[in-house]
Order: sequence, then C-alpha cells, then structure tokens
Amino acid sequence: SNMVSCGNREIIRYLMQHRMINCVVTTGGAIEEDIMKCFFPHYMGDFKLRGKDLRLKGFNRIGNLLVPNKNYIAFEDWLKPILAKMLDEQEPTVQNVTILKKHFSRMMLRTCKAGTMIIESETSKIKAKSTILSINDIAMTGKMEEDVKSFLDKISGDNSEIKLTLWVPGEVFSPSKIIRRMGKEIDNKDSILYWAYKNDIPIFCPAITDGAVGDVVFFHSYQKEGMIIDTAQDIKKINEMAMNAPKTGMIILGGGIVKHHICNANLMRNGADFSVFVNTGQEFDGSDSGARPDEAISWGKIRLDAKPVKVYGDASLIWPLLVSQTFVKYIEQASANEETKGTTK
Repeated sequence: SNMVSCGNREIIRYLMQHRMINCVVTTGGAIEEDIMKCFFPHYMGDFKLRGKDLRLKGFNRIGNLLVPNKNYIAFEDWLKPILAKMLDEQEPTVQNVTILKKHFSRMMLRTCKAGTMIIESETSKIKAKSTILSINDIAMTGKMEEDVKSFLDKISGDNSEIKLTLWVPGEVFSPSKIIRRMGKEIDNKDSILYWAYKNDIPIFCPAITDGAVGDVVFFHSYQKEGMIIDTAQDIKKINEMAMNAPKTGMIILGGGIVKHHICNANLMRNGADFSVFVNTGQEFDGSDSGARPDEAISWGKIRLDAKPVKVYGDASLIWPLLVSQTFVKYIEQASANEETKGTTK
C-alpha cells in the first residue's frame, strides 16, 4: 500500500493506462488510498513527528507522509452506497425470460436439489446457475434434467417461443470484482483502479478487509448484514492466469502477502520465467520479504533455468528509475512507430 501512498501511484497508473501489466496483487491500503487521492491529497511530513500530536490534530502518519482523517471520511461516504448496491445484487431474484426452443435445446443442464439448473447458456438473457421453476407456466420445481428435456421434446418447432420462470442467484463478489466495481464507480483518470477497470486488468487483493475497505464493510454491517466476499474465486483466477500464460514475469515491490501470493500462483506452472524483487528485507530475519529468489526456486515458484534478480533498496526510489529505463522507453518507441506509420500512409 505504501507504493500508492508514497508517489508511485502515478507510475503504476501509467503502466495500467498503457496496458503494460496483466494483473496486480496488492494489499488493502493501496485500494483505499488510490480512491482517497481522487478526493484529497496526502501531505509530506517527517518520520520524527510525534504520534500523540498528530492524533490530536486529526492526522495519520505513514512513514514521512500524513493522511488527514477527512480523507477516510470521504472514502467511507463514497464506498457505503456502493456496498449497499452490491449487497442488493447478492440477493437472488425470480425472472421471466422468453427464448426460442432451439436456444434452450443448446443449453447445458444439470439436476440439482431444487430441480434442474442451467449451467451454460448461449444467450445473455440467462445467468449461469439459474434454476428452472417453470416452462410455459408448467411447474418444473424438483424435476430432473431428463424430465425437462422430455417436456421440451413435446413442444413443436425449433423457433417456438418458450417462457421460462427462473430462480436467478445473486452476484457473489470476489475481492477483484469489488475492486473492479470501485474502478468503474470512481471514473477518475488519475486512479489506478479506473484504468484497471477500463483496460480489464484484474487487481487481486487477498487481504482486502485489512484496512479502510474492511472498516466500511464492518460499519455497513450494522445497517444491513450479509456481505459475502469470496476469495476462492480469485485464487482460482490468478492461478489459472499463471497456468495458462506462455511465460510469466514477476515484479515484486516489497514483500509479505503480496510477494507470497504472486510467487504461489507461479508455483502452479512450475515457476516464473522472469523475476525481479525490490525490497530492503534481509534473509536472516526469516521474513518472506527477506527471502532471496533462490529460496523461491527451491519451492518451484521460479524456474530452475531462470535468472532472477533481487535489488536491495527502497522501492519508492528504485521503481520509478526502473520504469523510466524499461517500460517508458518501450511505450515511447511504440508511440513513435505508430506516428511514423501514420505519416507514411
């Protein structure tokens, strides 16, 4: 989260805007502070400022940065109505849908406790995992898949219209879906989350409730309980991204849960092809941050033939330098090539 607090927010936003990243893993602080900076700025302070004095004046210290309490209040005021909408969307509904018989015939069905469930559908009208309650006003509750298909066979004509009454499950939000929604709602081009939403880049945050987002979820639970945050969806998604990629590269700023989460996804493909770690952690303290890339090789998180690099230093200083000499040059060259093509035409 300190990467967003300290000024590297703009660097990360630039990479997201130009689609230089396939996915991001971060902590809860980065999510909240990206949004808060859309409302009010953070301020430069000093590492030596007294906590008691700051507390009495309504400031929170992050290293040598200061965040006023009003920033968190603005964030809470913004997020609460969004959570309320999402909580409503989690509720199941009963819907009536009219489709052609030929479209229904191509759906994938499965018998469940309540009757027959639609697993896959080629029409956007029907949400996956919807349960069939009736067909043409004939009750299908408790009917098995074979019964539904038998009833369907009695309806003549592939182009005949069929009226379905469905029990439609509500949306179950994962952390990445919540973050995507936040990016959509903020609609601010200075935001990392905005560009993640716009360019369809998932942001994974396994510890999303460890911070102001969790605080707002907690406060909102007194108005209406029931918010579900499904981390299982995201672990499947990030692991499958790693498994299906022809090659993977990890750039890890800092350590902790973010470092382990990214490395562990690459374990599922027998290791990342390229790896750069930037942090000040030392191996002797036994921390995940301090672990050298060679330790990750022993776990199968980095490939045996890879040439990983660890840079010992302050990521808030090193990251802008690395980006300026790599990604920026690539983006500028690509832009120059496009301009040349346009001139030639």
